[in-house]
Amino acid sequence: MRHTWVRALSGAALAVGAVAVVLLWPSSLGGSTSFVTTHGISMEPWIHQGDLVLVRNASTFHVGEVAAYRSNTLHGSVVLHRIIGRDGTRYIFQGDNNKFVDPEHPTQQQMVGRLWVHVPRGGLITKDIRPVLPWLVGAVGLLSAAGTTHRSRKRRRPPAHLAPRGARLSSTRSWRTVTIASAACAGTCVLVGAVAFGQPTSKAGLDVQRYTQSASFGYDAPAPTGSVYPSGRVNSGDPVFLRLVDGLDVGVDYRFKTTAQHDVHGTIAMDAVVSDQTGWRRVIPLAAPTSFTGDKAHASAHLDLAQVRGLVADVQATTGVRSASERVSLVPTARVTGTVGQQEIDETYTPSLDFSLDALQLRVSSAKAKDPLHASEAAALSHVRSAPRHLTVPVVKQQVPVRTARTLAVLFGVPALASAAVGGVVLRRRLKGEVERIELRHGRRLVPVVGSPRSAHVVELTSMEDLARLAEQLGNLILHRATSHGHDYLVQAEGGMVYRYTAADHAGPTPKRAFEL
Repeated sequence: MRHTWVRALSGAALAVGAVAVVLLWPSSLGGSTSFVTTHGISMEPWIHQGDLVLVRNASTFHVGEVAAYRSNTLHGSVVLHRIIGRDGTRYIFQGDNNKFVDPEHPTQQQMVGRLWVHVPRGGLITKDIRPVLPWLVGAVGLLSAAGTTHRSRKRRRPPAHLAPRGARLSSTRSWRTVTIASAACAGTCVLVGAVAFGQPTSKAGLDVQRYTQSASFGYDAPAPTGSVYPSGRVNSGDPVFLRLVDGLDVGVDYRFKTTAQHDVHGTIAMDAVVSDQTGWRRVIPLAAPTSFTGDKAHASAHLDLAQVRGLVADVQATTGVRSASERVSLVPTARVTGTVGQQEIDETYTPSLDFSLDALQLRVSSAKAKDPLHASEAAALSHVRSAPRHLTVPVVKQQVPVRTARTLAVLFGVPALASAAVGGVVLRRRLKGEVERIELRHGRRLVPVVGSPRSAHVVELTSMEDLARLAEQLGNLILHRATSHGHDYLVQAEGGMVYRYTAADHAGPTPKRAFEL
């Protein structure tokens, strides 16, 4: 009855394991299931940040289903949203908590799968074993296949009455195999645990997000058509002759550029700054701050040259100091706030387009830049963050986080150590007698017999190891005979010589089937 229950439980466990492997086999190993940990609040209040979602491949998807797709815009990141429509062969997605539709409409080839299982907070629980989760599921599959093969081989064994050794010996060998395998696994886990627990789980890392801000200036104005301005207009870069032009339309195009994911907005304004070599400086507001969202902004205004010349003349008359030329600068002020990567940004960018002003003309100054109409400034956001420390698996050259290595060492090491301990106790009890030890070590060369060998020349040996070496040299089997005083082990040599070792142990197994001598 006990063996019936064991077989039933083993069969049920194998069946459950096989079904679990088929259903949970990861797509990274050719399966149909993908494991997604959610980030953000786009699917609240149903799916929250840190939840674990299992999605399965499907040939078709329907409006209303929650599905995952691999975004090209987000460099291959997986997005989990709800399908709200179709656009030909493309799907239209939107997060339940979003007020806007996803800008990317994925094709069938980008689809990862539809929602199958939702585990609240599961992503936070399994984050330490996520890097090796496909390998764990694959290991379960291999173990299930090995168990099935073992059971099939066991069914093909010959009947008990044909087996030369008893079931107890076979069970003892199984216990030895389990004990050795468990001890090896426990030793490996202890070694991995010693390395993993001997160093911190994290290290200091520098998170750097680089970005560039640029500005492109322009100006123009109507002018008398002639030899100075053949087109009848002053264009960007042309000198402005004050007798012909009394005002300019000026503008600036601002651009924010980065390769990281970002969400920025801000304001842009523009002033004219008039100064001279004496240190005098005056700011003339041209364009009030206007809001913008995104990577680009534009500001434009009109610069009254007559007002500038009048201001300069008034200052010279008041101070009595006359300068050969003044400087007029167009200075936009772009204030940018938002996020770049995972960092917040709050920066003010103030490039300038400088002009030299004298009594006759206003001309662009190129003393500081090869292209004065374009300005650019590179910058970076950085902060010290805690980065996970990794261990390198020697054979597969794969990086495993230290925290994951600790978890796996405990998760597998404790059961393996317990299994090895139980196996050791069982083996110790079963191998108390010398006969069982002989059966376990030399059982494949033993032949059970009854009766006495027909020989008057018997040589007594003092150890079973000597008899085994002799049998190996002669190429003979070892005859095993159970007697009232113990167990005899015999090797027949040429000329009728018999070598014998006697184990005075009555605790060993008696052969179920013996051959008559």
